[in-house]
Amino acid sequence: MQTEGPEYETLFALGPLPYIDNLQTIVEANDLANRLGMDTISTGNVIAFAMYFLVITMCILS
Repeated sequence: MQTEGPEYETLFALGPLPYIDNLQTIVEANDLANRLGMDTISTGNVIAFAMYFLVITMCILS
């Protein structure tokens, strides 16, 4: 895959914020979001929120 690479805000939003530590996965998520015309920072924030909400819900239900 040939790309310029994600911006540093995107690296944070799609990386440590949702606890993703694989750089290749972050680059692929960035590429996919760009192809779909999605804002990568907002996308990362929504993914992180959904993951956090899922963990909290699982903790409450268990």
